[in-house]
Formats: sequence, C-alpha cells, structure tokens
Amino acid sequence: MRTINVRETAGSNLVSRPTAKDLFDFVKNTEEPEVILDFSGVEFVSRSFTDEFYNLFHLNTERGFKFTMTNVPDDIDAMLKAVASTQDGRGKSKGADADVYRPKDMDDLDACFSTLLI
Repeated sequence: MRTINVRETAGSNLVSRPTAKDLFDFVKNTEEPEVILDFSGVEFVSRSFTDEFYNLFHLNTERGFKFTMTNVPDDIDAMLKAVASTQDGRGKSKGADADVYRPKDMDDLDACFSTLLI
C-alpha cells in the first residue's frame, strides 16, 4: 500500500475537475490496488473538484480499486460529505432528472420570471 501526498501531487488549492482527473490518473498509474491519500497541507477544495473526485475515486472502488484518506481538514471533510450526500451512486447528482420548465414562448418565459421577482 502506498501513501500519496495530495498537496505534493495536485497542490494545496484544488479547484477544478481536471485537477481531480489528474490526481486520479496519477494514483491509477501507480498500479497499486490500494492507496492512502494524505491531505496534509491541502487548504481548499472546490465543489467541482470534490464532485469529480467523488465520481472518479468512489465509483472505482466498485471495480476493485481501494483508497483511504488521512489528515483531511474538517472543512474539506465537510465538503466531501456534502457532495457525497448529493450523489446517487452512479456518478449522477440526485435530482438530475427533475422536471425542467420549458416555456411555450417569450410571454410564458416572462410570466415565469415575473413570479421570481420580489
């Protein structure tokens, strides 16, 4: 089992989906079946990074890839939990198939927007 320092690999401020993909690719290229992701020194993660991280890392655990996390700051742990609570387990956000309002014409759209004004 190998420990990977996330800050040294991806940086201390993780803000984009490509950064999560790069981190995942780095981890997968180690060809280790199980890794420890050490979040020491990571100061910030955005919601988009965290969503992509969740989709890549958590969904691949079902395919035999295992990882654990250590030294996760409280605010980053909270973001991870918030994103996890919105996922359906298949890489899609809960409610992603919710009804979408489709106006018939511009007057209908205007009427919709006027209900939003306070």
